Amino acid sequence: MGGFDTKLGGKVGSRLQGYYEATTAEAFIEQPLATGDSIYGGYRISDGQLPDYYDARTQDDGQVVLGVRVPLLRGRATDARRASVRKAEIGVEGAVPEIARARIAFVRAASQAYFGWEAAGRKVAIARELLRLAEDRQAGLRRGVEREFLPEVTLVDNERLITQRRVFVTRAERAFEAAALGLSLYYRADDDQPIVAGEARLPPPRSERVGLDEEASVAVARALRERPELERLAFRLDAAETDRALAENDVLPSLDLLVEANQALSQGPYKDLDDFGFFVGGKLELPIQRRAARGRLRVAELEVERLRIEKRFLEERIVNEILDARSALENALSQLDATERNVVLARELVAAEQRAFELGRSDLLRIQLREAQLADAQILAVDARLGYERSLVDYRAALGESGPGDEPQRSRMR
Repeated sequence: MGGFDTKLGGKVGSRLQGYYEATTAEAFIEQPLATGDSIYGGYRISDGQLPDYYDARTQDDGQVVLGVRVPLLRGRATDARRASVRKAEIGVEGAVPEIARARIAFVRAASQAYFGWEAAGRKVAIARELLRLAEDRQAGLRRGVEREFLPEVTLVDNERLITQRRVFVTRAERAFEAAALGLSLYYRADDDQPIVAGEARLPPPRSERVGLDEEASVAVARALRERPELERLAFRLDAAETDRALAENDVLPSLDLLVEANQALSQGPYKDLDDFGFFVGGKLELPIQRRAARGRLRVAELEVERLRIEKRFLEERIVNEILDARSALENALSQLDATERNVVLARELVAAEQRAFELGRSDLLRIQLREAQLADAQILAVDARLGYERSLVDYRAALGESGPGDEPQRSRMR
């Protein structure tokens, strides 16, 4: 708004030599208007004797002046002042979708880190359960070897298995610690210090899931309406259109209408200045080549065209992201069903193998195999749940949501 600041100016001059010797002074205040016009007012005074054709002569007490300058061509629709104000407004308004975009990216990254931390915690529990099974079996195997029901190599093999599974537990715990540190970038205390969440913060296992409750065309339309990147690009396009309008304005000739009124404050010494004065005139300026203005206009037109192409490409990219995210989510839901069923079957096989071992119809190797299969099935289920949660996060981000039930207030380009 600084371009519309009120301007105060003055001018003083003296004729030091010559037939006419006089001093003239004037002070003016000018106020540019939002319409492109400007009004001004001021005071003029001169002393000495000046010829009739000298415009700056005044009566002894001077004269007050009030005028208006009205652009008729260049500066009528827009000018540098109004364009600057509009672009500043666009800059402020354009920050809102930029903040929304950053918020979506932040929530997406934080959600991905959270679900990765949760999955790592589930895998620690699976590894520890495998270790517990092997350790609980060790005492019974030792009694079997002492009573010569089992060969001693069976005890050695189970001890090897315990050692191996301890390694798995250590690896799983290290992966969980790394995931907790990654989550701490987003999970903070009231004093903004990172919180490294331990296993005690792990939520209970969940079975709920969210499917696709709307058609792809509806989701695409919603994304094209909600995505802040498109809104931000619309503001950039508005700024480019403002530059183009200003460039088109600069190509026009300058034709200004001037209207001025003046009134003397005393009666002498000039009789012709006693009456109220009123002046109407015009001023025309036209650079012949106008190369600079035409060059700026061409640049502005190309920028508008570039942004329109960018907008079309962004819309196509958003459509692809929505379709890809929907496909990933549907696939993740299918894997989730299959892996949960796989865990149920693997658990049944472990129970059956343990009963067979107690009846002497199986051996330790087969039990170990069934337990490993169960662990693999559980890890697959954890990874499937992780894939589902992350796919859901990606889908919501593709729709332009910053979080479940949390819609930021954003301005809308109309």
